[in-house]
Amino acid sequence: MKKLYSLKSKSIKFTWLATYSILFLLPLIMSIAIFFKVDSALKKEINESNLFLLKQVQQYTDNLVEDIERVATNLAYNETAVNMSIKKGDLTSEERYKLFELQKQIKNTFYNSAIQDVYIYFKNLHIVVNNKNIMDAKDYFNMFAENNKLQADDWIDINNNKYSGQYMNLKGTNVNVTNSDRLLAYMISMPMTGNYSGDMNIVVIIDKSKFLNVAKDMEALSKSNFGIINSDNELILKTKEFSLTSEIDYKKMKDNSGVIYTPSRGGVTISYLTSKPKMWKYVSIMPVSEYWNRLEQYRKLVYAGIVLCIFSGTIVAYFLLKKNYEPVKQLIKSLEVYHQAKVTEGSNEYNIISEAINVFKDEKKETEKLRDFQNEILRKEYIGNLLRGAIEENPSKKAEQIGIKFEYGSFAVISFHIGDLSKEKNSAGKPESFKLVKFIIKYILENSVKNTGKVFTTEIENNPVCLLNIDGDEGELSIQCKKIALKIRNIINNHYRTDLSASLSSIYKDIKYTNRAFKETMELMEFIEQTGGESVLSYSELNIRNNPEYHYTLEEEQKLANAVKKGDYEKASDIIEYVINKNMNELMPDSKMIKLLKLNIIGTLINAVEDIGRLYDHGYLVYINEFEDLIQYKNIKYIKDEILSIIYEICKKIKEDRRREFQIGEKVIGFINENYKNENMNISSIAETFNMSPSYLSKLFKLQMGEGILDYINKLRVEEAKKLIKMEKCSMEVIAKMVGYSNVKTFTRAFTKIEGITPGKYKEV
Repeated sequence: MKKLYSLKSKSIKFTWLATYSILFLLPLIMSIAIFFKVDSALKKEINESNLFLLKQVQQYTDNLVEDIERVATNLAYNETAVNMSIKKGDLTSEERYKLFELQKQIKNTFYNSAIQDVYIYFKNLHIVVNNKNIMDAKDYFNMFAENNKLQADDWIDINNNKYSGQYMNLKGTNVNVTNSDRLLAYMISMPMTGNYSGDMNIVVIIDKSKFLNVAKDMEALSKSNFGIINSDNELILKTKEFSLTSEIDYKKMKDNSGVIYTPSRGGVTISYLTSKPKMWKYVSIMPVSEYWNRLEQYRKLVYAGIVLCIFSGTIVAYFLLKKNYEPVKQLIKSLEVYHQAKVTEGSNEYNIISEAINVFKDEKKETEKLRDFQNEILRKEYIGNLLRGAIEENPSKKAEQIGIKFEYGSFAVISFHIGDLSKEKNSAGKPESFKLVKFIIKYILENSVKNTGKVFTTEIENNPVCLLNIDGDEGELSIQCKKIALKIRNIINNHYRTDLSASLSSIYKDIKYTNRAFKETMELMEFIEQTGGESVLSYSELNIRNNPEYHYTLEEEQKLANAVKKGDYEKASDIIEYVINKNMNELMPDSKMIKLLKLNIIGTLINAVEDIGRLYDHGYLVYINEFEDLIQYKNIKYIKDEILSIIYEICKKIKEDRRREFQIGEKVIGFINENYKNENMNISSIAETFNMSPSYLSKLFKLQMGEGILDYINKLRVEEAKKLIKMEKCSMEVIAKMVGYSNVKTFTRAFTKIEGITPGKYKEV
């Protein structure tokens, strides 16, 4: 068998060792934290320094750009330059003098040392004017290209294009040309817009050495490379080692200023700043290794601290562990005799000690808990049997045997009925909600009578029933019990959105009457269900309402049936409201009379619907089933609402049927008026025309028109015959045929029946 002190993986030795290790590792953790803090601060300092240097370059470059563009703009709108741009052909001496004056004006623009050259190219005249010469354009461009190591043809093509104010980097033909040897030119054409015919280019050549000197100073200070990028992601200016990459992209530098880090240690840190006049990006690139070089010394100190903490901490932790664990080991050995079988893989020394100390307490608690649970079941069973009358001899003695003691002289029973709890949105489930509601009922009752009585609760048909053993005046006790029941009802109804009903028995002075008290509450509960009125009643209140008769006269029954048959919902609903209100609010019949009243009203309505079905069609018979279904319900108010709802549907259908029948009657009359001369027209042919049975059509026509179809046909034919007799000099046989009779004999019989005389005598008259 495994020993308690031979625990392996879960031993507290490992917990202690981990604790000691953490204590010695705290300085190490603090050193690492400080290291990262210093790293962050250094990065911030370097980035701020780079942005500051960028700001210096930006200010210098922005001022230079403003000067260059001001020079070009002034020349573009110079009156002499504008006039010369329009000129074509040979120049006059006066115009040559003006060009000479323009040359002087160009010379005056060299107040900024960064401007290397300025010239105006007049395309119509094919001449170039700068601060020194007025030359043929081709000769000047060839000379300029040769001096600056450019392709002459390319330079001429560049000057013949139009520009809206652009900076251009011009690469020379020499492959050994460095970035500092390349030209930076600002070019603007006139006109950029407008309709005048002038055509000239103003070109400002920039001395990049001034800018590069500033950039080199920045490189020396920050160990970084520098460049300027325009909005088209093109390099305007750059130092020797600067080049565009996927990380150095204008679109990625969205803010006015910022820093971009590349992920690898061998990467770079990109600081950038935005120029306001041109929206250029001034970019500084510094290798990440610069950070690590500056952190190298501190990093060595951190590594030394790690090694020292691990070495010293291991030695100290070992000796502390050995010293402190020995008493625990001895205690475990002493407990082994009592708790050997409880050792598991997940146990440690503290678990074993705790379990050994508490095992006897747990066993005692379990025994007490089981005994209490059994006694609770026995008490509930006893109270249930007592209320049902199953305990007849010496109930107090049997109660004491299971821990129930009746200390007070009065007894009463309160029964509760818990309604539907599905409406309670926070309910975890119906069984759980029922348990909670029952607990609340018991808790409130016990706290309400704790000074004057006791409460014994059981469940009958899944509803709580409470036996109260209380002390005091009978009248006061009845009032007190009613108040407690109302309080419980209000709390449950408000918090659980359900209908809780409570019935209170009379107060009895002997325990042997508890069965009678329980029966009273059951009778009360049935009355509450039937009336749907007060949800908390005492038996004394029921006696007031215990009338052994109800009001529903034969005249009211006939009026109700006639109103339904006529489709008069208002009258039918008034009768039902009157009968039920009179019974429930004035006469207050007992439960049996309420049942009879319910059955009598439903029977009246069923008979009325059967008569309607015979009168109209069998579609009304479905309402009979709905009325019959109401018999199973007890609540008279609920039944009343359902009856009114069904009657409303019946009356609505009757009105619709009458409207439809009236339309059919008019159509039948129209058909007869058009076809009465047809000898073969009869009820069957008319019914076939309207897709109805002859019997139903006859009944419908008579109900609407007040006479049968054949009577109407004969009257119509006789009226028409009377007109013909007065107007035509024809025999009776011909007239009979003209109005639709097959022979004169039938015609004569019909005429005599309607008019009281024969057709012949009518003609004589």
